[in-house]
Amino acid sequence: VSIKLLYLAAGAGIAAQMQVSCWTITGERQASRLQGLYFETLLRQEIGYFDTEMTVGQALGMASSDAITIQDAMSAEIGKSIQYLSTFLWWVFNCLC
Repeated sequence: VSIKLLYLAAGAGIAAQMQVSCWTITGERQASRLQGLYFETLLRQEIGYFDTEMTVGQALGMASSDAITIQDAMSAEIGKSIQYLSTFLWWVFNCLC
């Protein structure tokens, strides 16, 4: 029995590591894509936009901070939310049946 529990714990640990790794990779890809689209949009602006609306430094800072925020939100938080929601629904289902 204890060997089976050890295998179960090892499987759960591997699954948790895969969950974190996959969501981190997804967050990095989305952040990179967002930065690329943001820079493309900046290049399409007229040059006067940077004289009146914002400086180039502000635009670059905003792009990197927004990308980091999205990467942080997507990487671990979505995986945890899905895990917690599925655990909650599983226990509610088990309690009601």
